[in-house]
Amino acid sequence: ISRDFFAPRIKDRVFAVRVHRVGKHSFTSKDIEKMLGKILLESGGRGVDLENPEVIAFIEIRNNKMYLFDRIIYGPRGIPIGVEGKVLGIALHGLNSLAAIWMIMKRGCEVDILIPNIDDSYTSMLFSLTKKFSDIWIHGYRPKIYIVDLKSILPKINEIDSYRYAPLIIKKTILKIACSIAKEINAKAIVSDESFDSDYIYIIRNLDVLDYGLDLPILRPLIALNRDEVDRIVEKIGIEKTSLEEPSYIKFGSMQTKLDVIDARKIEEKINIVVGDVSNFAKMRREYDLKTMDIK
Repeated sequence: ISRDFFAPRIKDRVFAVRVHRVGKHSFTSKDIEKMLGKILLESGGRGVDLENPEVIAFIEIRNNKMYLFDRIIYGPRGIPIGVEGKVLGIALHGLNSLAAIWMIMKRGCEVDILIPNIDDSYTSMLFSLTKKFSDIWIHGYRPKIYIVDLKSILPKINEIDSYRYAPLIIKKTILKIACSIAKEINAKAIVSDESFDSDYIYIIRNLDVLDYGLDLPILRPLIALNRDEVDRIVEKIGIEKTSLEEPSYIKFGSMQTKLDVIDARKIEEKINIVVGDVSNFAKMRREYDLKTMDIK
């Protein structure tokens, strides 16, 4: 059987044999490698090169079963989804957000997804992108996607503070809503997509202000990655890069000012004035099953 499977693949090519065994047998892995190597040389192989073969004949022996294959296709090499529990991922910046969610899934977390609706057209594109991502990568559980409409509060935020705090007020409001939903669905953390060279509000020294008062951990798997490294993750995810034109409310602008706990309290006060109780927005969310797309 091994000869019939591998002979056409190694014909006139330099090859190597790799054997891995599990269980008790009367032979060793090396015994099988030598025996099959000899057979394949007699079946048309051009030669053996253990360092730089053109083809590798892989054999996996597990107790009384044998598996033959000529290539290894690597997955994400992570932990099985679900062993680390559930988290809630925020999808706000298109493929960057999905890259962050993918990294946390690789760490073994089930992820439900929140899309803050700051623009209907942009949210529709994000929804479609998230559905494609789900179809490719999310298996073994029924992921939910939540959409919270924030269009009404954005002009009010810019009205009350259009320069110093507006970017953080918007982001902090989204995080507070995410925490409210997460507690309802028994998610243990929030996933956000800040990266090393984000060009808006996410300089590291201000993250403590952004997270001030939140009662769930905020996971930022992209925080140490630059633009090229994030792009490589996006490429690995396998979703074609699209030119999502982000609405102006997402392009927060630069914030290089050092903020402190006093600023954090001022941000909380402004959220209370403009937004009020964020749990009301959480309760008004729309919920979809990403596998069936049924609205609830």
